[in-house]
Amino acid sequence: MKNNILIILVIFISLNLFSEDSKFAIPQRVEPVGVYTKIRIDAGGSEKRDVNYYEREKQAYIEGELKFLNYFSVKFGTTKTQWEKSGAKTLTELDRFNIGLKFAREHATSFGAFAWGFGTRLIDKQNPKFKRDDVAPDLYILRTHLNMGLKFDAFEVIANFQFQSESNRQFKEEPSQEFRRNYLGSLALSYGFTENFRGFLETEYRAPYNPKVDLNIRSWNLYPGISYQIYTGGFLGFSLQFPMLQERTFDRGLRLSYYHVF
Repeated sequence: MKNNILIILVIFISLNLFSEDSKFAIPQRVEPVGVYTKIRIDAGGSEKRDVNYYEREKQAYIEGELKFLNYFSVKFGTTKTQWEKSGAKTLTELDRFNIGLKFAREHATSFGAFAWGFGTRLIDKQNPKFKRDDVAPDLYILRTHLNMGLKFDAFEVIANFQFQSESNRQFKEEPSQEFRRNYLGSLALSYGFTENFRGFLETEYRAPYNPKVDLNIRSWNLYPGISYQIYTGGFLGFSLQFPMLQERTFDRGLRLSYYHVF
């Protein structure tokens, strides 16, 4: 098994030798429009607090991406989460492993660049030992996205649409099942103030496909942030989270990021 994985990695790395770097910057929250060979590590947390209730989530996420044949990449990652809630035991878990395939195409234009792409990601079942109110541990999650980007010199716009659904191994909803599904629309605006320093203003709006099945409320968040290139290919990022709706999943949040693009 290890030998097979090693052979696959060697093939992907060989194919990557003939690929070109993306012209687009990597957002702090929104799905990037380009494909890369990179490693990314995120650490952050979110909190919701009322008079007699609080909910807090802390996460550390690691992701690898390997670009091949210029327009494709394979992505894989996992999350470690600590989850606290009033009246419940604190849970610390190594969250679901995920793997995905992505396609992106970039075109030079008279004003800069245009990019478009799509991809899908499969998220593994959760360990039932760490069952949470909002998670079905015996189901996978299938996430598909479509995005596009425009680059005007130092200014960039990236738009993303995502559809997510729970699923079983057969990818078929049984009569006794009701998969929870949701939509996500997101937008990332960024401006490169210098060669190394870039500012971001990102937003995401999430809504359930069927509110009677998916009890998670809709959410709209705003994420101001920055990134700084600390060395060639290496970046540090920081972003904040602010809710824009009265009905919200969290009151505030932050994320620190490090990523290296090969």
